[in-house]
Formats: sequence, C-alpha cells, structure tokens
Amino acid sequence: GRTAPGLCYRLWSPEAVLEPTTPPEIYRESLSELVLAAAACDARVEDLPFLDRPKDYAVASAREDLTALGALDSSGDIRPRGRRIFGLPLDANLAGLLVEAEREGCLEDAVDLVGALAVGRPLFERPVRPEDRDDDPRSQKCDAVAHIRALREGEPGRHGVSSFVLAEARSIRKRLREAFGLSQRVPKEPIDKSALVRAALASDPKGAYVARRRRGRVYWGNGGPEITLGRQSAVDESEADAVYVLSSMALGQGHRDKNIIATCAMPVRLVELAAAKLGEETVEHSSAAGGCVTARVTRTYAGQVIEKREEVPLGKLARQAVADLLLRGRLQKGAIRETRKRLDAARMLEAMRRAGLAGELLDPGPWGGSAKVPTLEEWVLQRLEDLGLESGRDIALLSPDDFLAPDLPEPTRREVDRLFPTEIALGDATYRCEYDIAHREVMLVKTAGNAKTPPALATLPAFRGFLVKARHHSRQWTLRERT
Repeated sequence: GRTAPGLCYRLWSPEAVLEPTTPPEIYRESLSELVLAAAACDARVEDLPFLDRPKDYAVASAREDLTALGALDSSGDIRPRGRRIFGLPLDANLAGLLVEAEREGCLEDAVDLVGALAVGRPLFERPVRPEDRDDDPRSQKCDAVAHIRALREGEPGRHGVSSFVLAEARSIRKRLREAFGLSQRVPKEPIDKSALVRAALASDPKGAYVARRRRGRVYWGNGGPEITLGRQSAVDESEADAVYVLSSMALGQGHRDKNIIATCAMPVRLVELAAAKLGEETVEHSSAAGGCVTARVTRTYAGQVIEKREEVPLGKLARQAVADLLLRGRLQKGAIRETRKRLDAARMLEAMRRAGLAGELLDPGPWGGSAKVPTLEEWVLQRLEDLGLESGRDIALLSPDDFLAPDLPEPTRREVDRLFPTEIALGDATYRCEYDIAHREVMLVKTAGNAKTPPALATLPAFRGFLVKARHHSRQWTLRERT
C-alpha cells in the first residue's frame, strides 16, 4: 500500500464502465471471517453497528458456508470446531483443512500446502512442459502435491515457480509449523495424497467437482457454477473423473461473462467421493425374498452416479425400498389397492368441496379440516416411518392392516363413488376415470376389455355439467359437451 506522498496513475480502457466510487469492501468480499469472529464473541452480525451495513444475503451465505465447515451450528452459534478454526491466522476454509488434517494424520503435508495457498497468488508461472523432468513438482499430475513439493524443494528458475510467492509461502509455512509445534525440517516421508483428499472432503465437501465432457472439452461441476482448470494446472483432465478444488479465481464481469478458474486442484477418485458420503442416495430397484428386502442403491453427486451397490437397506433407504415394493404391488397388494381407492375418494371429495359440488351432508370424517389428502406414495412412506421400519429385514413384522388408510364415512363414500367413480366396469370394457374438477371435465381411459367403440352415455353416471370424453390408445372421442 501507499507509504508516502507520490503520484498515482490509473489506466483503463475507454470502453470500461467504472463506478463513481469503489464499493465498500464489505460489499465485495466474503463475510465468513466477520461472521465467525462475531460468533466467537457471542454476537450476531445483524446486531453490530456499521457505517455500511452488510447485505443480508451475504451474511446468510457466509453463515451457510461456516455451517458446512462445521464451524457454526444450525442456530448460527459457534461450535468447538469453529473456535479452533477462529484461533488460526488463516481464512476459515484453509483453517478447516488443517483441523481435519490433524485428524487424518497428514498435518505436515497440509501445513505446507496451506502455506502455499495462503499467499493468495499463483505459485507457478508457466504451464507444464513436455521437457519437464520427473523431479518437477508437477510431475505427479496433482496441484496439491506440486505445491507441497515446490515449498520443500522448488527452485524458481528451474521449476517455473514465482520467487516472490515461494518466499512468502515458505515464511507462512514456518509460522504455521511453529503454531502447531512441528519441526522445521523438510519431511522425507512420501506425501499422503489419499489422506489429504479425505481431509479436504471432510473440511468442505463443496470443493468436490465431477468431470463433464462436452465437445472435446472438460468442465467441472458440483451442482453450482461450473469451473475450468487453469493453464498452470498439473491435473491431467483426460484421466481424472473428479477433482477437489483448493483455490480458484473468477475472471470476467457479470454472471454470463464470468469464468471460474481452478488454480489448485487435486484429482479424486469417484470411490473417494462415495466414501465421504457426498451426494444423495436413492433406491434404483428393490426385491423381496425369504422375508427380507434387498435394494440396488445409487449415490448421485452433481448429477453423476458415483456409486452403485446391492445391500439390505437401512433407515430411509429401507423405507424407500419397501415403499417401492408396496406401490408396485409386490407386498400387501390387497391392502394397497384398497388404500388407493380410499385416498382417491378422499381426494375427490376435497376437489368437490373446493369446486362447490359437495353438499353440506357429505361428512369428510378423518379427512376434514385443513389437512391435505396425501398421495399414495406420501401416505406409504409416512406410514412406514410411523411404524418404525428401519431395515429391509423388518417386512416380516408388517401386516395388511398396517397399510389401510382411513376411509370416508360410509354414506359420504357411497355418494362420492356414485357421483364420481374412479373406475367404471361395463360388460365389455373397464375404464379409469380421470377428472379435472376445476374445468368440469372427465376422461374415461380404457384399461381392459374388447370393446371397439366408446361406451354409451346411457351406461355411464350422470356427470352433470361435465364434458365427457373417452380414450383408448391414440383414439379419443367426445361423448358429451359440457352442459
């Protein structure tokens, strides 16, 4: 910064659009450090006086990031891990990496890596070249390893590193080693890349990106904006299925023109993402045999499948697997068929009441009040949770009565079925009735039978005031216009 009087030359293109004044830093930078510091002092940012108050969304974003790091709890209060992070002279994400590295037993490697990243400027000044030898820090195709090796054995003229950044990084490394009580010697042990990956994924899972190959190029996604690897990166994009991004920079202005460039990344195997429990698990297929349910479980991260496995599911996955079997009629078929009819009738009465077609005498019974009638899938999943099903081995404990939904009072159910049946069985065909109560329309969809022509109006319920149609495969008929 400026230390004495002098001249200042500011140069910019005539096309540049400049603000009259520079926005305050509190509007331009991450507020993670501010939010963490406030929490460490048992205060909230919203309650502090500022010349320029921070934006609510920026505070919320910082709090969300710190919660993901495990520094804050869901109420925004600081956790023991957060106090440990706050006590280190580093950005929260780098401090979190060191905290996890201690747990993974790779602190020496992580301290050297963080020393290089904490400078905030690129360490390497040129891309990897074909003539670079095996002793080059980037020969192992991993930027994290390259940064650690550069701090330990790098030479500016020989290895393409910035002499200024290297000197600053070694200075930070020295201070961090003193803070953690580590020796200042250069470690001789091999760098434990797997432990570094585990520490990084545990400290901030959002740093994981999976490869998306389009038109001969590789982009990296984690569910948010995509990134690209910088030219100086040692990562071989043709070999890596995923990377963990340790540092990045944004180029360009505006949402459309902005490109996010990863300046330090390390390749990660999909199995390592799965081991870190990234993404969401769903049941792809389930089956029951011998009183036990097994399921094919798929784990998906950023739209990409990272793991598939067969197992006896537990917890939420067990309920999904059993629900799948119930809905497909593989378990408790009779009870589920009856429950479907009961829920359809209750939902029809709900629609009738909204449209003013239900008389005062139609008592909704257990489905009265403001409670919305659930879908069959919603009801089954909630029922399994209420029953306490936690394993695919629990199906022997289930009975048909467990899956019978409450029914409408008998007079109401009879009247709803008379006015708006869900199914009509005629002599030569069976039809499913699909209603649009709001627009006074009913579609009769043929589900079984040999009839070649649509049903006669005289054989159908009155459907007063409704447009009546029929459909079989691609053919459709209008039986009666709306009256």
